Amino acid sequence: MPPKQLTLPKAPKLPKASKASKLPEASEASEASEASEASKPSKPRRAWLVPVCCLLLGPLAGAAHALLTNPSYATTGQLVVSGADWQEALGYAQVYGRVATDGAVLDAARADVGGTVAELRERVRVATSPDAPVIEITGTAPEPVAAARVANAVARALVGHGEAAAAATGVELTVLTEASPHAGSVSPSPLVSLVSGACAGALCCGLVLLTRTPRPRSPGPAATAATAVPPQAAGSSPQGVTDGVPRP
Repeated sequence: MPPKQLTLPKAPKLPKASKASKLPEASEASEASEASEASKPSKPRRAWLVPVCCLLLGPLAGAAHALLTNPSYATTGQLVVSGADWQEALGYAQVYGRVATDGAVLDAARADVGGTVAELRERVRVATSPDAPVIEITGTAPEPVAAARVANAVARALVGHGEAAAAATGVELTVLTEASPHAGSVSPSPLVSLVSGACAGALCCGLVLLTRTPRPRSPGPAATAATAVPPQAAGSSPQGVTDGVPRP
């Protein structure tokens, strides 16, 4: 009898790779390039423009204030309340200290220094002491002589107001010390204005730098997915197939 011919089983056909599986490397490369470009910090072209301007404008503003502001001078005269016991004199000193800037008193003082009552009120400061029946009247003006004239004019007007009410109050107002011109100005010196402007500019520069600190950018969702789950390597066999022979 003729020998039987043995038939070998045919090897199963491997599935052809689709077009979508042929492009994992290209998509991965594009996602990686996009992630690297997103993570790169932008070039600080104008980041230092505002801080530098703040540092320069601060001293300039201080110098402009020193040059454009007129100097101011101040001088002080004192009045004393007498003719009553200590506590009563203290009370009348407080009362006359409030009356010193009243319209009637300033209107009488305006005859010596000129101007309006509102302007004269801005140039006069009055202070009283809780421990002594003394009233301090301070006059301010662009010149020392004018400042002393303002303080003395208000003091004389207040003394006249006290003399008119002496019969009802039983106290007397007298000039303790007259205001005298002082050469020293009470306005800030140019150096102080310059230093103050420089400090203000440095403070603004620091605040701008704090608000403009770059923050690290988080990678996009595509880059996160690409790094978390790597795609299947190109050319690898499907699961269960090795060397073209299926395995259980």
